Amino acid sequence: MPAEQRRMVFLLSIAAAVVFVIIGILYLAGDFIPSGVHHKHAILAFVLAAASLVLANFNRAGTAARR
Repeated sequence: MPAEQRRMVFLLSIAAAVVFVIIGILYLAGDFIPSGVHHKHAILAFVLAAASLVLANFNRAGTAARR
């Protein structure tokens, strides 16, 4: 994959992780859905944030795969 595409995937993965963390916090606060706190949805949002960070790690510049 070209370096420009790797950088774009890296930046989008970081942005997605931030969005998922914010969504998880909103689910835990109970403000996201009027029916109250949804722990399973919050956990899922945090897992998706972690997966996004793993994807970002694999696409960051200077990884061993590019050397």
